[in-house]
Amino acid sequence: GDEGWTPAAEYTPAYRQLRLDVTKDVSYMRYEVLLDASHEEASTVLRPEVFYHPLRAEFDPSIADLSVVKEFAPGDCLVKFRMRQTKHLQKSLSLIGTATGHQTKRPELGTNFARVAVRRDFPQPGFFAFCNVPCDASRMMLVEDSGLVKARIGYLKPAEDPTKSWVIEIHRLQRVPSWVTALLPDTHRFKTEWVNAYKKS
Repeated sequence: GDEGWTPAAEYTPAYRQLRLDVTKDVSYMRYEVLLDASHEEASTVLRPEVFYHPLRAEFDPSIADLSVVKEFAPGDCLVKFRMRQTKHLQKSLSLIGTATGHQTKRPELGTNFARVAVRRDFPQPGFFAFCNVPCDASRMMLVEDSGLVKARIGYLKPAEDPTKSWVIEIHRLQRVPSWVTALLPDTHRFKTEWVNAYKKS
């Protein structure tokens, strides 16, 4: 439910952004985005073997390169990726993160590592859950926060329109004031553009 959550941006029929403050310094952001993809299509896209496939860099302007480093089990992988300094990323970095890793004069940031896992029919039948946890490359240990890359969990659920689906994500934020979250880039547009590009690829 929405108890305790407050709107962090103006609602639309396809997008909700809410915030929950749990302590003075710790907050959670919840994003609810209506995707232009069926539940089955979206479930396939979110599998780490697909989402972090090297070919994604050919149609996703935010990614310089990416790959699966190790597959622990189907749908459970250690991945690595480098992001490009797009306008979307630059705005997010200025608001809630700092660049990590070695930065060159080229428009790419340092390499990030994360453990990504998915599970069908969780937290209830028909849903598709996922988690994405940053990994400290120097120690190869899971961490809550690595610059812009935050630990996040979420799930997919079918929409009333069978050609669409809802994705709900929850991110943990540390010492990010509420006025900052109101300025974050439009996650709905970014996800919609990415899904459309994937379907055309």
